[in-house]
Amino acid sequence: MIEVLVRNELPLPHDTKVVAYHPADYELARHVIQAIQSPWTAVLAKPPGPYPRKKVHAGRVEEFIQASLANPKWRGDGLEFDKV
Repeated sequence: MIEVLVRNELPLPHDTKVVAYHPADYELARHVIQAIQSPWTAVLAKPPGPYPRKKVHAGRVEEFIQASLANPKWRGDGLEFDKV
């Protein structure tokens, strides 16, 4: 699951941890945290149950994130992750 936060609408504490259940997700989370210069940390954890990571979906998420990081004013492409 990916959640989108709107700046300053719900401030999260500096000690926020982003939990990833796959090494590629963990690396992507670390990349984003570093790119936005956030004090948060990413941790890799064993999933609490089955984690059916789909390569196509993960690729679309990565494309979305890369576009967003490349242009902070970009507001998306209409992709709704919960419908993929």
